[in-house]
Amino acid sequence: MDRGNLTKIATIYNYLGSNGGVVLNLEPPFLEIITEEPVLVDIDGYLVPFFIEDDSVFYNKKTVSLRFTTIKSQKSASTLIGRSVYALTESLDIEEDDEDVFEYEDYTAYDQNDLLLGTIKGVDDIPGNPLLVVDGGAKEILIPLLAIEVLNADEDSKTIKISIPEGLTDI
Repeated sequence: MDRGNLTKIATIYNYLGSNGGVVLNLEPPFLEIITEEPVLVDIDGYLVPFFIEDDSVFYNKKTVSLRFTTIKSQKSASTLIGRSVYALTESLDIEEDDEDVFEYEDYTAYDQNDLLLGTIKGVDDIPGNPLLVVDGGAKEILIPLLAIEVLNADEDSKTIKISIPEGLTDI
C-alpha cells in the first residue's frame, strides 16, 4: 500500500482493561475515527488492518479509547503499545477540534433497564482507565468507559441509554 495515501491519526499508548481495549493519543488535527473503515497499524514496517468495534469508541480531549474486533486480551493489546495508527486520507473528515468536550456531555443517561443515572459531566481521563462521570444528583457515578455499551443515543432530546455492569450504581 502506498503510504502517500495515508494519514497518521494516532499512536497506541496503553492498553485498557483486560478485554483487549487500547487507548490512542490522537494526532492534530484531532480526527474522528471512522469505525466502518479499518485503521492500519504499523507493525514492524507492515501496515496491518484492524477493524474497530462500533460501540467501543470513546473520545476524551486528545485521546480515544476503543477495542479492535480481533484483540480480546490485555496481553494482545499490550503488544500494540507504541505503534502508529494510520487511515486512508480520502476517508478522513478533517476538521480542527476546538472543543475539549466529550461527545455525550450534558446528555441525560439511562441504564439498560431504563433507570435514570443522571447527567453526563464528561470523562475523567485516568491513564489506562478513563471513567465516564455522571452526576446522579445525590452521588457522582464513575463508570469505566470500556465497560459501557451505547444502546441508543438521541441528539435531539440529549438522552443516551447505556449498558453498564450489574451492581455498579450500588457502590
